[in-house]
Amino acid sequence: TAAGSTAQLKQLATRDVESAAARLQLSALQMERWISAKAAEPGAQEVLSKGTASARGDAATAFCDGVANQAKGVFEGVAPSLIALVDTSGKIVGRNGSTLSRGDDVGASYPAFKDAIAKARSGSDVWADPARGDAYLASYAPVRDEAGKPAGALVIGMPVNRGFTSTRPTA
Repeated sequence: TAAGSTAQLKQLATRDVESAAARLQLSALQMERWISAKAAEPGAQEVLSKGTASARGDAATAFCDGVANQAKGVFEGVAPSLIALVDTSGKIVGRNGSTLSRGDDVGASYPAFKDAIAKARSGSDVWADPARGDAYLASYAPVRDEAGKPAGALVIGMPVNRGFTSTRPTA
């Protein structure tokens, strides 16, 4: 009878959407807190203070690879697809597993993210790129220089299509 009742189907669908939204918010908050601790580590600031773009890029990739390895055991065995270090202009300095994204301007694509970098705020959002056909739950946290001023941000991204909403951090 439930399948024949439009009112019941609507009620079930509404409850499912509200549950998914709540899980999405909880996952984002957990990722945000975790990545904030990593962004506060001295290694993140050291990467952004390297003298040349090449040195920053190589150090950022190594740093992000390390953070990605640490994340493998945190979110119930689901490793993030994206860990990136971004400078104050909103451009990727380096990311885990690849040198391909260096210089990509994520700040231009996500203005709220660029604003968060300028104000040294953490946050979360869904980042979607229709051209590549991907969508991430992205959480980010400020990286500060020795004086405490914004030096960039550290980003973690879990693909929306991986079913991350069923994962919970274990640490």
